[in-house]
Amino acid sequence: DTVAHRIGGVIETRRLLPGVARPGDKGVQMVTTQEALRTEEAILKSVEAGAGKADPVVSASAAPERLQSVADRPLNAGQLAAATLILSSPDRTVTIQGVAGAGKSTMLQAVARIAEAEGRTVLGLAFQVAERAFVVCVEGIHQRDGCNRFFHGNLRFFSYNL
Repeated sequence: DTVAHRIGGVIETRRLLPGVARPGDKGVQMVTTQEALRTEEAILKSVEAGAGKADPVVSASAAPERLQSVADRPLNAGQLAAATLILSSPDRTVTIQGVAGAGKSTMLQAVARIAEAEGRTVLGLAFQVAERAFVVCVEGIHQRDGCNRFFHGNLRFFSYNL
């Protein structure tokens, strides 16, 4: 009760902002900070600014065969679709989300191998501590010191170079 009371007080002073519950949230109260909202808005703006501004690594038609040829094990349909999207997208930022065990690491290993064979640098970012370990383990993907530090330290460059 003390923690809930303290959180309520911080929300009242607007140092924390209440989140909006969605179906499936199961009664969990979510809060955020102004700084976190500003960071998220800046990230979303940079993603929007980079839409359609990149050269695809490989064509969507060539990606599946190349991916299967470099993967440690055969990629399933979901992995293949995600990897093909990453490699063939004209967007500077592509986000892939999946539950634990879905095969993101396996898929990203194949993506990194093809991208690096094509002369591209691959940068893997993760927003959560558990996912940070996932990024470190993926061969060919270079980890930054967490997304928040990366974005805060580089926001000034996003409008010029992603």
